[in-house]
Amino acid sequence: MNNILEIIQKSIDEFFNKFRQEIIITVGFILFVDLMIAIPFTASFTHTHLVRNFMVFGSLPKPGTFSQFAINGIQWLAFVDIFILLPAVIWSLLMPHLVDYIKKIRSEEE
Repeated sequence: MNNILEIIQKSIDEFFNKFRQEIIITVGFILFVDLMIAIPFTASFTHTHLVRNFMVFGSLPKPGTFSQFAINGIQWLAFVDIFILLPAVIWSLLMPHLVDYIKKIRSEEE
């Protein structure tokens, strides 16, 4: 059991050492996108105190509290991060390595 845990730990360490720069850039990009989404809506809320639920298509702004605004904002950022940015990031990180692996296999066949 300890050998399996050591192998898993070693694999995780190798992965993070290999992709450290890509991971830092990716996290920075996601935080940048989140800020670009959050800042305009926060500024708008502080002036108008209108809340909009972005998870409901066609939701109109209505008067609301800051807690409603925060809950709706967290839901929207989580949706954007998990369902839009995360698959794109995984695809962009893994695709170059998959292409290299396929090239390696094809060159071994020839």
